[in-house]
Amino acid sequence: MKQIITDFFSFIKKPKDLQYSGNDKTYKWKVFFTLIGFNLLFTIIYMGAFTLLEKFYPLNHKLDDLDYSPIVTILLIALLVPFIEEVFFRLILRRKGILKSIFTLEKWNKYFFVLVYISTISFAFNTYYQL
Repeated sequence: MKQIITDFFSFIKKPKDLQYSGNDKTYKWKVFFTLIGFNLLFTIIYMGAFTLLEKFYPLNHKLDDLDYSPIVTILLIALLVPFIEEVFFRLILRRKGILKSIFTLEKWNKYFFVLVYISTISFAFNTYYQL
């Protein structure tokens, strides 16, 4: 588990377009559950901090003003929004199609981390300014 965490933080420091090419399904599940555990831990910390902040500084939520039916809300949240996010923020992280003609493999490896950071920052701004 220590190696998975080290690899995770190494990727955050300098992302590289390397995919796991092994067939060890046990290792893949171990990575998956380790990262899910990290996600849950960060979510708990974030929600605790957000709840504490909201106690002292009440925030207006734009979602409170929406008046969609529950079915439409579920469809938007579960299907449409994730699809749009995948297309706009993750598609540029694959060297396929037009990106393959723009970037040689050498340039791709050199500038991949920039694309990851641009995608991450634009996703964060989109999430913050959404709705």
